[in-house]
Amino acid sequence: MKWQVIKIRIQKVLAYTITAFLFLLISAFLILQIPPVQNYFIGKFLKDFTQVTGFTTTIKSFRMLWFDRLELQDVSVYDPANNQMIRAGEILINFKLSQLWENKNVNIDGVFVDSAHVFVTKINESDTSRDLNMNVFIYRINQGYSSGSGGGGKPPKINIGEAFVNRSQFTYTNQDRDSVPTGFDYNHFSLSVDEGQLSSFVILGDTTEFNVSTLIAEDLRSKFRVKQISTFFRVCQKSMEFTGLNVQAGQSTISDTVVFTYNRLPDLNNFVSKVKIHARLQNTVVYPSDLAFFIDGVEAIGQPIRIDGLFNGGVNNFKFSDMQVDIGKSHLRGSIDMDGLPNITETFMNINLKNSTVDPNDLSFLFNEATMARLLPMGILSMDGQFLGYTTDFVANGRFTGRLGAINSDINFKVNEKNFDRSEYSGRLSLTRFDLGRYLNDTVTFQKVSMDGRVKGSGLTQYTADFQLNGKVHLLGIRGYDYKNINTNARLASERINGFVEIDDPNLQFRGNGFVDLREGKSIIQIQASLDTAYLHNLNLTQDKIFLKTDIVADIKGLSLDSLTGTADLRNFRIDYNKESLSLENISLNSQHRLNSRRLLLETSLADFEITGDYYFSDLYTDIEMLSTEIALNIENDAGKTAYYYENKTYVPKQYHADIGI
Repeated sequence: MKWQVIKIRIQKVLAYTITAFLFLLISAFLILQIPPVQNYFIGKFLKDFTQVTGFTTTIKSFRMLWFDRLELQDVSVYDPANNQMIRAGEILINFKLSQLWENKNVNIDGVFVDSAHVFVTKINESDTSRDLNMNVFIYRINQGYSSGSGGGGKPPKINIGEAFVNRSQFTYTNQDRDSVPTGFDYNHFSLSVDEGQLSSFVILGDTTEFNVSTLIAEDLRSKFRVKQISTFFRVCQKSMEFTGLNVQAGQSTISDTVVFTYNRLPDLNNFVSKVKIHARLQNTVVYPSDLAFFIDGVEAIGQPIRIDGLFNGGVNNFKFSDMQVDIGKSHLRGSIDMDGLPNITETFMNINLKNSTVDPNDLSFLFNEATMARLLPMGILSMDGQFLGYTTDFVANGRFTGRLGAINSDINFKVNEKNFDRSEYSGRLSLTRFDLGRYLNDTVTFQKVSMDGRVKGSGLTQYTADFQLNGKVHLLGIRGYDYKNINTNARLASERINGFVEIDDPNLQFRGNGFVDLREGKSIIQIQASLDTAYLHNLNLTQDKIFLKTDIVADIKGLSLDSLTGTADLRNFRIDYNKESLSLENISLNSQHRLNSRRLLLETSLADFEITGDYYFSDLYTDIEMLSTEIALNIENDAGKTAYYYENKTYVPKQYHADIGI
């Protein structure tokens, strides 16, 4: 009986205790719903928070939906410059009550934010420096709570299991910079965030990290839309990381890792010179129409670009390795080092390509019409080589193969920006069956060429080319004949040559040194040469069978009969014309021309000729030819033929004086 009484009393005590606890719990919950009590707690908390951070914070109301659920209405945070840095229409917080007594850390199961607006701008951090208000805010929170929280001054850790953002907006304004008139204004922009889902949100000291599973946003001015972002994000005073990144913006896709490193967070304001980028890009596709929102003029690219590789360095000095870039029919493989951006004309480049293919049509956005006219005949090129230097002064070292043939080069190329066709070059050049005629658009005169040698000069067309060539031409197609085995150390230009040339071809064996200028108004020949063999008909220079052989020393000006002056000496001369042959031990020609006076002296081992007077060779030749015809008619004594000749004769000889001695 005694134990039964004790049992009943214990049950009553437990019942009263539980009832009292529930009463106190419900009473406390109801008391927290009373506006004066809410205002007291809000005022006390926000007063302490404002004192710590210097950022005034207000909350219109809060409700305890239960002890683990809190609803905040109309939350605002003002920076020291009185800008409303954060505004949120509604914030729902889900947490575990027991965690409030476990440690100083803040553990929240979930947060829902609706109708928020974050405004980031520069404020005076001190009398001598300016920084983003958000940077100042985070720094003061870490400094204030870590210094008074105990535990060695470590800041509290904030854990949020899940966070949802709905119908919100992010605005950035840089008062120190002007607005960008077109496209995305990266100095002043507002992003509407339709939906955002975050998880594993952690704030510890200066480090904030979280997983983004969904983020949909749009730039309010340009209407550029970000369809989806998913990534693991971490930011601190030394770095900003995006790992497992997948961005779908416009038509473009970017993945998978991007890390920005810097000495301090404010360095992001000077991104080009103070921020380093470490990125691994995989299956990244960028459309020019999307890129045009951020960079002027890129619409001219016209085609999407697929990018894979490793990027390390800053915007002004970086290396892109394991590179795979595809645009149209062009495929670039290798690495790129660039130092000097964003000014491309002052940027030093080191581009190494392997197993790459380039279609000049895909690069038309880089060059003007004159440059493209020189590149398009090359067709699609296979490349293995290196480009070292600047856009207007670089060395091209490698092998390039296309529809016109193969090129091996170690050439320094200096671009003439006013006239690309007069650009300069120097170095070693090798051509293998290169279709020179198609490149110069003159397939009648020129065909294919194979050569190897050192070249220095300028000009990229038949009429602008002027260069020194020291090397061997294995094959050169001119007017349908392939000349072989040409050694040269000469300056070559349109209708000009100056230097040494040796030809060991089955139909032309020649060795000579001199200067030839066949330009209009010049017509100068100064050579010393040995012509051992020349089958002119086999060289497609004549229709009749003609063979020449001689040693020659000449100093002549003028190629027409009437303008010819100078001297020429031929030794061991031989000519075969069809079935006839003539050999002369020597031929000496001396032609002089002064005002109203001309003298031609031709001395040979067979006969000597001298003509002096005031005449033109063309008139003299025509008259001698006419005289020979008429003498032949008289000898033939055919009255009908003679009458017909004189009836149709229209030529009237000119008057001149010529003394002929034979």
